[in-house]
Amino acid sequence: MKKEQIADAAADLFLEKGVENVTLAEIAAQVGYSKSSIYSYFKSRDDIIFYLVEMADEEFSEIETFIKTELEKDESDALFDVLFDESLQKTYRNKKVASLFHKNIGLIYQNNGELLEKVLYIYNKRISFLAGILKCYVSDEKKAVLVSYLLLGIFHGMDHYKTMEEETLTDEEAYQIMKKFMKRAIGDPKEEDL
Repeated sequence: MKKEQIADAAADLFLEKGVENVTLAEIAAQVGYSKSSIYSYFKSRDDIIFYLVEMADEEFSEIETFIKTELEKDESDALFDVLFDESLQKTYRNKKVASLFHKNIGLIYQNNGELLEKVLYIYNKRISFLAGILKCYVSDEKKAVLVSYLLLGIFHGMDHYKTMEEETLTDEEAYQIMKKFMKRAIGDPKEEDL
């Protein structure tokens, strides 16, 4: 529990000040610990970031399991209702992890090859997962992979949009726009223009 509290406090500070501007001493002060106490849980600031990335990876895996289970039910329009609603609306229990993962991606990994490799592994895993699902809806494997990149970009874009804009559309309005866009992108002629 303490490890999660420290990581959560660090995520708050990273989002408020930017990853590069936060010290371990500030993180310790945020949770009411001494800097030396933090070392009992994390070796460095990068170690905390790695922990947050691991949290995001676990959450992606949980969502993927849920999506696979729901799609096996083979209900009408299941791909979009499940994939979009679950991935866009419920991908993260901890929205701070989502924002940190997307908003600060360049700054977080520029000096740490191990973190960069972990993030690339997560992205590749997500692309493979999405492409596997989309093969049923897109005419060939190369197109399914391409649409997967587009879809992942939309997921990230939605997180950025909600994080960066002061007055956003409601979640439901934004999700409906993205669903319609993706339906048209993979060739559903029933969808009207946006």
